[in-house]
Parts: sequence; structure tokens; C-alpha cells
Amino acid sequence: MKTKKLLLMMMALLLIGLVAACAPAEEPPAPAKEAPAQEEAAPAEEAPAQEEAAPAEEAAPAEEAAGDFTPGAVECIAPANPGGGWDWTCRSAGQVLSDIGLVDGTVKVTNMAGGGGGVAFANVVTQQND
Repeated sequence: MKTKKLLLMMMALLLIGLVAACAPAEEPPAPAKEAPAQEEAAPAEEAPAQEEAAPAEEAAPAEEAAGDFTPGAVECIAPANPGGGWDWTCRSAGQVLSDIGLVDGTVKVTNMAGGGGGVAFANVVTQQND
């Protein structure tokens, strides 16, 4: 009984140590910059016009990047046997991508069982980039 309690206590301490070690480091907040007096005296009418122009400028690069991409054959690699959860996930994602028009045609599902996903991972890592 004492052994179980000791083992449980050690596991709890190990878990607490892992959580503390993986926590993000807290960074001190950046010091506030003092605004020049000219910005404070700016009319309120100009500020909304500048705010409305900013989202349009940000959207332009995203539209350009999306317009350059032409999808070819899309393949989803399921790291398990056909009929399992990964196979279903690939087929469902492929169906959604086809339905909303992000891919032309269907998504090819390739099942690669073995090694707890290691076989599929090795295949993806060694493939040439598109």
C-alpha cells in the first residue's frame, strides 16, 4: 500500500514538473510610448477613414496569393488501414473541399498502415515539394 502511495506521489510531482517546464515564459509588458501632441489634436473625422482603409489594404495580398494557386491532384495520406478513423477523416475532408470548390475533382486517399503512423510520416517527409 505504501508503494502505491509513493508511486502516485512521484507521478504527481513529475506531472507538475512537466506542466511547469512547458508553460510559456512570462514576458514583461512593453513600455507604453508617449503619443506626440500633434496626434492628440487630430480631428476625429480623419481617424475612421484611416481605419476603414487599413482592412482593404490587408485583404489585397491575401487575394493575390489565393489567385496564384491552381490546385492539382490533392492527396490525403491516412496513416492507418482503410475503414478506420484516419480513412474517414481524409474522405470527409476531401468531400468538404470538393463541395466548397477548393479542389477540382476528388481528393485521393492513400492508406499507409504500419509503425504507428511512422510509415506514412516517412513517406511524407521524403516526398518532393509541390
